[in-house]
Amino acid sequence: MEQNQSGLQELLNIAQSSPWLFPKLRTLFPYLGMHNNLDALLRTMSHKSKKIMIIGFSRHWQAMVQNNIFTIVRFTRTSNYIIVTGDELSLLVCIELNLPCYNATSYMLKLQKNVSMEHEATINDAYYLALVWYLFPLYLDILRKGFTIMKSDLDISYAAKDIWKTFELMIEETEADLIFMKENPINTGQFYARPNERVLAFFEEWIDSYRFYQTYNDQQALANMKGKIYQICNSKESCNDVKTLPMHRTSNNTLRINNQTSKMAAVLTYPSSFARYGDLCPPNNTMNSCNQDVLYVHTICLTGAQAKMNKLKELGFWLMADPCTESKLDAPSRSSQLVNVTLIRCVPTPRLRPSVERSFLHCNNSKYAVSLS
Repeated sequence: MEQNQSGLQELLNIAQSSPWLFPKLRTLFPYLGMHNNLDALLRTMSHKSKKIMIIGFSRHWQAMVQNNIFTIVRFTRTSNYIIVTGDELSLLVCIELNLPCYNATSYMLKLQKNVSMEHEATINDAYYLALVWYLFPLYLDILRKGFTIMKSDLDISYAAKDIWKTFELMIEETEADLIFMKENPINTGQFYARPNERVLAFFEEWIDSYRFYQTYNDQQALANMKGKIYQICNSKESCNDVKTLPMHRTSNNTLRINNQTSKMAAVLTYPSSFARYGDLCPPNNTMNSCNQDVLYVHTICLTGAQAKMNKLKELGFWLMADPCTESKLDAPSRSSQLVNVTLIRCVPTPRLRPSVERSFLHCNNSKYAVSLS
């Protein structure tokens, strides 16, 4: 009986790690049809844990999101995630790919009504800035519902480490409020945030900073707020010291629910998986996913989906077989005319070559180990 149950769980994980290859069945994907109901989607996808990973998606990065999801679900065994879209065509693509989509177009429209989304965003152009900023009020809304959140960029590919347990152990060790990868000072592409008063105030101020930093991306803006709303710490003693410091809040922030004095958020950072090479940028060689300091690889220092895919292939963290298949879909537009949308479906390489999957899953010690000092 236990073996049968284990086998069913394994088959379910295979389906959940590549839902775009399966038919639309609620028995496999109970979230289907919930894209306009955030509470129902969160309740279904969090599995009553009050923990959710949030992944922003644009239709221009379909292969990338499939690689991201496959490594999250298959390797880290994480299924509590949602895919967020800021425009109608990306939402349509998301739904067609059987993903746990949330329609966040209202958040995008509040931020920016006139951005062209016809082409892939490039670093700090108007579309890019809209994509990175519109999600933050959603993060805050979900935190206010009492959820611990994790954010993941699409150009991240995960090793077979328990991502939630890893961050929870870091929090237990340091009592920090938020966790980011170390950069200058931090990288905002992947983070973990607890739903406490300091974190809520932190996000209220981060969102409000857009008024002053409209030509900056979220990471650049946050770098300017170090020492005002957060400090970096690496131990219980230093993190608890940070929590005693007053947060420097803007007086006319309309996001504030109360006018109580807030304390600074304690931010823990950990080194990039590339730190062993003495650089923040990815190396020009294959990386061993079983190395204890490799939680994931993030293709920073590169621009564009194709360049990032090529780098993930070079690192050994691109798990989609070439070529992916394309199909066409006629979608209604605001002008009432039909728009021809390309759908991309990729087959994970491990489906064709099981040895690839074994190289990720069968490590002698798959625990993540890193110095936080």
